[in-house]
This record gives sequence, structure tokens and C-alpha cells, in this order.
Amino acid sequence: MFTRSSMLHSSVALALAAGCCSAPAQEAPPLQDKVHFFTYENDSRFMTDRFYTSGVQFSIKRSTDERGAFARSVTQRLCRALACDASSLFTSQANLGQLIYTPRDITRREPQPFDRPWGGLLYYEQAYAFLSADQRTLTTLTGQIGATGRLSLAEPAQKAFHRLLDRPQPQGWENQIGGSLAAMISAEKRTARPALSFDLPRDVRFNTATYWRVAAGNIQTYAAAGVAVVMGKDLPEVSPPPPGIGNKIASPMRKGVNVACLVSWVQCTAFGSFEARAMAYNVFLDGRLFHNDPSAKRRTLVHDLVLGTRLDFPETRTARHGPWFLQVKVTRRSPEFRCHHRHRVLIYTIVDNQPGDRRHAHRTASSDPAAAGRLHQAVRQLLRQRQAGPRHHGTCRARVFLGRQRDLDPGCGPLPRLPARNRARQGGRARRRG
Repeated sequence: MFTRSSMLHSSVALALAAGCCSAPAQEAPPLQDKVHFFTYENDSRFMTDRFYTSGVQFSIKRSTDERGAFARSVTQRLCRALACDASSLFTSQANLGQLIYTPRDITRREPQPFDRPWGGLLYYEQAYAFLSADQRTLTTLTGQIGATGRLSLAEPAQKAFHRLLDRPQPQGWENQIGGSLAAMISAEKRTARPALSFDLPRDVRFNTATYWRVAAGNIQTYAAAGVAVVMGKDLPEVSPPPPGIGNKIASPMRKGVNVACLVSWVQCTAFGSFEARAMAYNVFLDGRLFHNDPSAKRRTLVHDLVLGTRLDFPETRTARHGPWFLQVKVTRRSPEFRCHHRHRVLIYTIVDNQPGDRRHAHRTASSDPAAAGRLHQAVRQLLRQRQAGPRHHGTCRARVFLGRQRDLDPGCGPLPRLPARNRARQGGRARRRG
């Protein structure tokens, strides 16, 4: 179940793809062995500009084995541990990208200790995918290296984008997570599930796969598991993840298979996935190791729901490049952190022992001093209203209790002040009890 504060963002992948699929011409151009594509992710499509706010990535995917001696040695050792065949390389992919994270209110210059820290990552990533002999298991090994802090260029990138679109300028980049060399390695195994896959009318296939992934490093450390579904024509047994900050490349079209989608010049694929992650470390929430960086209270369990579609245009293939494709996906992400700790306000007591002798006792308990201060101001206004009322004998109590503040993530904000009518009602009840 998603809360109102869940993060929602979209990604668009534009690609000049090679080796994706054949054109329906009499003499099809030769299949290329390389794919170039560009991915752009942003949450502004859903009227937000916060948390994971933007990501860009340029990718090159190859179907030929161009591993050097070091990469070949590392992948062989990892494949022995993961039961994959290091000699059956399916694809290799190089990614160059940037990620940007901001708090909810980007116009505030001062630190926001109960919101997501400002942060960015500029990275290079290399991934190798190995397909099993039965073509039902895909193992992906990935290494990533990059830089956080000012070297990530997140601040100038976001400011330039906002100037271009005439949006408010971000003001708080002086409070970003500090600079460091960042690295992460990950391994994923994706397995087709024939029992959950079936044929649909009009040559459409519905495929299901499950997967797990582990990652370790000073960028993120986590374990994940999920299920992915793909619906389309001429699908492989197991499909790599779609383009985005993850990526997908379709297998070549087989002869005699109708892959058209409504019109002959378009091929369609729909996909979706659900992933749950157990997070042990996230530099964008915890800050750098052994440094006093801004941080937020990270949630251990998070999940993503992804829906998307991909359109291939096979007639755009030429002898020099493969066909173009366009892919759009939407990600709904559960809250990744608690931007406020629990807030409890105990009893505020107003004591009237003698007419004309008013003594006020105030007691608060809160894990957030700022929240306690706001509530204290609200109660002081209540007291002023109480003092303006008729004098009376005895003792009265005014109780203001918010209890536990709901854990908020994207969309969290300041604690609501007690409405004026509620403050007056509380004071009236206290006078009647007195």
C-alpha cells in the first residue's frame, strides 16, 4: 500500500538501437552488435521536485565479448560463485550518468535536518550479462565508480535546468553530502518462470521472471528481490530489465513471426515489476562513512512498483545503425526515510490557585526541538486566550496531545499548528473542568 508521500517519477529512454530487430524489407540490413541509448528520469512530470529529483544516463550496449584480461578474470571468479557460465557472455554495457537528490523545499538556504539531504553522484558503470544454456537464467555483474559532492556537478546541472525552464533556483546546495570517491559492485540473477508464463491471443506472449540482487559499497549496500512481467510479441524466455537507469534490449525478430502492434511500422512491449529492498547503507541518506554529513533516518525496507511501455520502429533500421525505439516508464517508490522522528507532547497544565495569582506550568516531551518549539508557541497562544477570559477559582487543565507524528517521506512538512477554533475549544473545556 502506497502512502500519499510516496515518490513518483518517470523515465524516458530514447535510443538509436543496433541489433534489436529486423526490418520487414526483402533484404534486411545486417544486424549490428552495438546499441546507444540515452535515459532521462525526472519527478517533475508528477508536479514534484524533490528527493530523487533527476537522473540522466548515456549507455552503450554490445553483444560482442570485448572484456579485457582483468574484467575476464573477475567475472570468471564471480561466475564460479554464482553458478553462471563466464564464457557465455550475452551483453556488456557501459553507462555514464548523474543522479541528483534534494529535500522537499529547494528554496531554503539553511540546513534541513529532518528532510532528505542534498546530494549528487557522477558515475561510470560497467555491466556484464551471462545467459544460461537453456536461456532461462540471466546473471548480471555490475561495477560502478563515481564521485559525490561538488565533483558530481549536481548543483550546476540542477541550476542550469531550472534556469532553462524558468523554475525557482535551488538554494541549499551548500548543505550537500561531501565529496568522496564512491564505488559499488552488484550481482543479479533473473530466472524465467514458465509456470507463470502463457500465450495470449494475436501471438502475444506474457512472460514472468523472478530475480534477486545484492549490492555492496560506499554508495549503497542492500539486498533485493522482485518479480518482473513482460507482455509482447517474439519475447525471449527471460528479458533483461528495461532501459532506464536499468536497461533492456530486445532479441532479434525471428522470420515468420508477426511482431507488429496495430500498425506494421511499430512494435510494442509492455512491462512491469515489483521490487522489495532491505537497505543496510545509502550514502544519500546516511551520509559518508566516518564523516559528519547531513543525514536522514533511513528506512530499512523499501519497495518500487514499475510500469512502462516500449515502442520499436523497425523501419528506421539502416545499414549503419539499428532501429530507433522509445520507452517510457513510471516508478512509484515507497518512502525511503523518516523525515521526522516521533513527536510526543505531554500535558500542558494551567494552575489557578487564587484569583489574581496565576501560575503556569508547562511540560513538553519531544524528540524534535523544533516541533516542541512550534507546539509551545501554540500553547502559549492558548494561555493568552485563557488569561483574557473571566477569572475563576480552582484548578484547570488544558491538554494538547498530538501523539505520534506519522512517519513521512516525500511530502512531509512542518507539524500542523493547532487551529484557532480547536485552541479555543480546548480552553473552554479546561475552564469547564475547573
